[in-house]
Amino acid sequence: MKLLWQCALVLVLSHKAALAQDPLPACQGSDVNKWHTCRGVLDEAEFSYAGDFRHGKFEGRGILEFTGEKYQGDYYQGEFKVGLKHGFGIYFFASGEKYAGHYVNGMRHGFGTYTFINGRAPLAGVWANNQWTGQTMPSSEERAEQKKNSKPSVTNAVRTPADAVALVIGVESYQSISKALYANNDAMQFQDFIRSTMGVRAENIKTLNNDKATRAEMLSAIKFWLPAHVQAGKTHVYVFFSGHGLRSDEDAQTYWLPSDANKALLSETAVAERWVMSELQKLHAKSVTLFLDSCYSGMTRRGEPLDAYSRGVQPKSVGTPLSSNFTVFSAAASHQAALSADEFKQGIFSYFLIKGLSGAADVDGDQQVSNGELIDYLSVNVDKKAKALNHRQQPQLLGERQRNVFP
Repeated sequence: MKLLWQCALVLVLSHKAALAQDPLPACQGSDVNKWHTCRGVLDEAEFSYAGDFRHGKFEGRGILEFTGEKYQGDYYQGEFKVGLKHGFGIYFFASGEKYAGHYVNGMRHGFGTYTFINGRAPLAGVWANNQWTGQTMPSSEERAEQKKNSKPSVTNAVRTPADAVALVIGVESYQSISKALYANNDAMQFQDFIRSTMGVRAENIKTLNNDKATRAEMLSAIKFWLPAHVQAGKTHVYVFFSGHGLRSDEDAQTYWLPSDANKALLSETAVAERWVMSELQKLHAKSVTLFLDSCYSGMTRRGEPLDAYSRGVQPKSVGTPLSSNFTVFSAAASHQAALSADEFKQGIFSYFLIKGLSGAADVDGDQQVSNGELIDYLSVNVDKKAKALNHRQQPQLLGERQRNVFP
């Protein structure tokens, strides 16, 4: 199975934040016919589906990938009803062509656009029973439906926030712990992206890497630097961390490991994630978005234990409830390693994160990347690459799917 968008299936376990949303629960049991009002993943010989279920059928939102010989490589992302494509969705053909528009009972029906790859002008207009009618203007009812399912367009691939700051941390080399391969490169690539592509001013970006990313420097940046650069209710805050993370079985907390961390003294030498979240909430920023290319499984970026005695520890507390303006993208599920790839010279989460934010995740072509679009893109591509490395890595989203990453 290549496609996983379980961002609402499994919340980031280290937070379990109480956000202002009500995601569907994970489907339980192996009898698909009993899956009702839940979110699950189904693998069959001809297809793989990840999304909402009702009365054992696809219903709601989901991603359907065709793995059989006839339609291999095609996939659909959108709305379903009674097991069929129904509502608004985008169908991606293996050839590179795509249809974005409305479906009724599994067929293209209503207003939509079919895009070719050979330079031919797109077919945009009204469709009926899978056929383009030649009518270019939809009815008033179809226009209302299209407007409901579309987002306003902007001029850039992703728009720069008017007021934004970024704290970028990458710890590859540790004093007493195995390397987090390419974490420094992750940080530098993200720093360059957010400055050059997103236009965040250099004075509003603070980067800590390797020996500069000590516990004292990380605490100081969060406790003092960020508040000095944030206007309450106006500033969008972005925090990027790439490096090792661990859970402690002593205090049931998760920790970001600075370069001078001692695994035997986590509470004294590492940075508690609960404390980070608490400090970020005190900023009262317009929004706070975290990108965490780290895991808490006690594994290296090769999928091996940090040392012979490392163990992943499951969280025992709910953490700090987060405000509704928080968004957290995490590289992997709680029991998985955040992997790196030699061909990318980066963590695979960081590599696809930047690629997705640069426009690859903009599936509806509105020149904005939403949280939902980004996690769907990451879920597909990160896990696909992890499988090629004989592992699984399923990125997680905590936050509202509809919100744009860069408002």
